[in-house]
Amino acid sequence: MASELLDDFRTDKTIERGMEWLLDSRNTDNGWGDFKSNFSNVLCTFEGLDTMIKFRKYKNKTKENEEGKVKK
Repeated sequence: MASELLDDFRTDKTIERGMEWLLDSRNTDNGWGDFKSNFSNVLCTFEGLDTMIKFRKYKNKTKENEEGKVKK
């Protein structure tokens, strides 16, 4: 991810708002469609899940950074 490569985590708020939007856009079957409230499809659901996995990795990395476990 760009923030990791650049060692710049100032975008936390923007990324978290994007994640909130993504979760709010889920359909009742927990999938995603091309647009909010469209039928879920495999491609959009895959993209949503992939984004959630990347977000988790990002949050773990920022947490390690804050705790001083990552050495520069």
